[in-house]
Amino acid sequence: MGQGEDPNVSNADILHAVNAFTDRFTSMEQQIAQNSITIVNLSKTVDFVGEELKSLSTRVKTNDAKLLQIEQAVQIAQGKCDQAEIYTRRWNLRMNNLKETDGENIRGKVLEILRILTPDDADSIRFYVDTIHRIGRSGGESGRPRPVIIQFSMRTYREKVERESGNLRGTTRYSRKGLFVWQKI
Repeated sequence: MGQGEDPNVSNADILHAVNAFTDRFTSMEQQIAQNSITIVNLSKTVDFVGEELKSLSTRVKTNDAKLLQIEQAVQIAQGKCDQAEIYTRRWNLRMNNLKETDGENIRGKVLEILRILTPDDADSIRFYVDTIHRIGRSGGESGRPRPVIIQFSMRTYREKVERESGNLRGTTRYSRKGLFVWQKI
C-alpha cells in the first residue's frame, strides 16, 4: 500500500464512490445532450436569420434601383416644372419706377396705364390681365418704388402692350422723366 491510502476502505465505500461518479457522468451526459440540442436549435436559427438577411439584401437592392428610378423621374419632373415656369414668365411684364404709395390700388393704376396704351381694348383689359403685384421689399427711406409684375392671360395682348409702350412717351403724366420702363421677365 502506498502512502495516504486508508487500509480500512470497504467495498461498500468504493461502490458508493463509483455510483457517485456514475451519477455525475450521467448528469454531465444529460447536460451535454441538452447543449447539443441547444446548439442544433441555434444553428437552425442562424441559418434562418442568414436566409432572412439574404432576402432583405435582395429587397434593399431592388428598393435602391426603384429609388434611383424615382430620383430620375423627380429630376425630369423638376426640369419640366422649371421649363413651365420659364414659359409662364413669357406672359409677364415688369414695370419699373411706378410711384408707390401706402394703401395703393396697384391694379387700378396699372389698368389705367394699359387703357392709355391700348384704348381700343379699354373694355376688355380686365379680361386680358390676370394678376398685378409688386415684388421685393418696400423701398423704405430710399423712396425707390418696387417693380410691378403684370401677368397677362393673353400673350398676344402682352406683346401688344410691349409694342405700344414706346408710344407712351408723349402722353400724360406717366411719360415725364421716364417714370417707368417695361421689361420682359
